[in-house]
Amino acid sequence: SWVLSRRSTTHSDAGLPSRSSTSLAVWQTCRTGGSVTAIGTPSMPSLNGCILALEEVGERPYRIDRALTQLHSSGALRGVRGVALGQFTGCHEPEGTLSAGPAALDVAHERLEKLEVPVVSGFPFGHEPARNAALIFGGQVRLEADHGTLISLEGLDEAAQD
Repeated sequence: SWVLSRRSTTHSDAGLPSRSSTSLAVWQTCRTGGSVTAIGTPSMPSLNGCILALEEVGERPYRIDRALTQLHSSGALRGVRGVALGQFTGCHEPEGTLSAGPAALDVAHERLEKLEVPVVSGFPFGHEPARNAALIFGGQVRLEADHGTLISLEGLDEAAQD
């Protein structure tokens, strides 16, 4: 088993407080995850009862907003028990844009808090080479919002057999 902790227990990657809509610990299966703009296809499994792990690279905040709004509106996020947010690398408006707008992580929190489940950010998975933990999809995990941890409930060998 393993434990992933946020970089800091008081601040997310963006230097803002990591927020959670509830402080309850959640136990469920992490079945899917990945880049915000790459999920939501017809072949995507049901997220009912899942902890959803999301990260993104190189997408502008308005595109993340659009993708999460569409996923929420379509019902694809129905039944999600919690969300672990990793790195949002290079997800900003390009220089020279008239308005910088909200940060990508703020957009993700704003959209996902509508689910009324724990949403915890600052985890070390995504696309930063120096800080890129591997996640096992389909394994049992526990998201502890109060402690900012995502805990595997099974060993690596057990998960590889599934």
